[in-house]
Amino acid sequence: MSYVIYLDGMLAWNTIINLAVIYMVSKILKKNVSFKRIFLFSTITALITALEYILTLNLNKYIHHIAYAGIYLIMIEIYFRESQVREILYQYLAVLFSMMIINGALNLFYPSFIRFGAKGIFIILCLFLMVSLFFMYSKKVLSTKKNKYDVSLNINNNLFHLKGFLDTGNTLTDPYTGFPVIILDYRILKKVIGDVAYSYIISYHNTGNFDYVHIKEECNIDFFPLPYKTINTNFALMPAFRIKSLTLGEFNCKKEKIVCGISRFKLKNNNEYQVLLNESLKPNREEKFK
Repeated sequence: MSYVIYLDGMLAWNTIINLAVIYMVSKILKKNVSFKRIFLFSTITALITALEYILTLNLNKYIHHIAYAGIYLIMIEIYFRESQVREILYQYLAVLFSMMIINGALNLFYPSFIRFGAKGIFIILCLFLMVSLFFMYSKKVLSTKKNKYDVSLNINNNLFHLKGFLDTGNTLTDPYTGFPVIILDYRILKKVIGDVAYSYIISYHNTGNFDYVHIKEECNIDFFPLPYKTINTNFALMPAFRIKSLTLGEFNCKKEKIVCGISRFKLKNNNEYQVLLNESLKPNREEKFK
């Protein structure tokens, strides 16, 4: 018995499955979802796996399965770029879980014993999913644009113009002073402090440990440990310092008594914003029309 395999259909099907898997894994791991990046990754993975299928077509089926699994795991690692063994294992478990869910959904909505109209029903379900994701993405984009601000930070009488995002979930305050805390992308400090002091920031980025004593000898910023807690972590400490003022450029709204916490990782991979603003800094209507 011979089978006819259409390459375009194979690529389209694999791309859709990859999109569903990566989107689900990103949600499980609570990663930022970039649909352009997911689509590009899904397409490239579909091309590579299709090529692998063609090359192993006449070989033992176990070789094909091993090669396919190896390629997929490598591409997953390239996409999420985790370095710790525990996180890598966690992401692979998330991939396995997502594939089981998707496979179960396919068997449920496209059972083999239904012939008439099954393809049409399945296509409609896929279109419904794609349209739903599109509207969810559009809503997220509009919400993100609405909460973006031009931000000027006065650090040691030097003004730095950055992009900020108002995070309604950021209600962190300094327990010692009660000042609201904004979160600064660690890479921005390269513009603020010297190369020697910045090397301590890189060490903090790589290890999570911050050398408060030696960095104070290299720059004139007084860093101190700030306690915080997120949904995914217990109480922890992040380096922080006080700034003279913060100005929201669009509203010309100046805020003083601000504490600036330093993120260990990038706030946004595409540099869409470099400052995570505190919820209490949201300008009111009177400030907008000043």
